[in-house]
Amino acid sequence: MGRSILAIITGVIVGIIVIILIKVFGTFLYPANLAKNVGEATTVIESLPQAALFYVLAAWGLGSFAGGLVSALIAKNNGTTHALIVGFGLLLVGLLWVLAIPHPMWFCIVGLLVMLPFAYLGGEVPGKN
Repeated sequence: MGRSILAIITGVIVGIIVIILIKVFGTFLYPANLAKNVGEATTVIESLPQAALFYVLAAWGLGSFAGGLVSALIAKNNGTTHALIVGFGLLLVGLLWVLAIPHPMWFCIVGLLVMLPFAYLGGEVPGKN
C-alpha cells in the first residue's frame, strides 16, 4: 500500500516537472507576454501560433508518459493501473488549467484526451502488470 502511494505521488510530481520543463523550453521557441489577469491570458493565448498550442499538447503527453513510466517502475505490481491513476491526476490538473484560463475548444478536448493514453503507454513500458 505504501509503495503504491509513493508510486502515484512520485509519478504525478515527475509528470508535472516534465510538463513544466518542456513548457519553459517552449517559451524560448514561442515567446509571449506575461498576463496579469485572465482577460490578458486569453488574449495572449489567442495571439500564439497554433504550433505553440501543439507544443503544449506534446508537453502534456510527454509528462503523462514520464509520470506513468515512473509510477509503473516504482510499483511492484499493477504498473499500468498506477500509471492510469497518475494519468487521471494529471488530467485533473489539466482540467483545472483549461477551466482557469480559457483556451480554444479543440485544445481543451484534445489536451484532456492526451493524458490517459500517454500515461497508459508509460505504464506499459516496464512490462510488469
